[in-house]
Amino acid sequence: MRCLINHISHKDRFLHRAAERCIKSLQQEVEANAEIVTTVLPRLISGNGVYNFDQVTKTKTVDKLLSQIRGDRAHELIIRELVSPVKTIKT
Repeated sequence: MRCLINHISHKDRFLHRAAERCIKSLQQEVEANAEIVTTVLPRLISGNGVYNFDQVTKTKTVDKLLSQIRGDRAHELIIRELVSPVKTIKT
């Protein structure tokens, strides 16, 4: 995840185009199967990812993924994932 973030953030990086393709492929897969957003999003914004993924990478990846959410259950899961990193900082 850190490698992806580093290479998509700067256009002069050797693997920048590969990182762009990876992100684009990820977005297309979520468009085709919106249920996987609850699996993909936590990997981008917590753990080895970064909470402000879109700002760091200068993309709108998280924004586009969030726009694909369908159903009440998915909304609950996403809100829980978005709030959990903030809760750990407060305690």
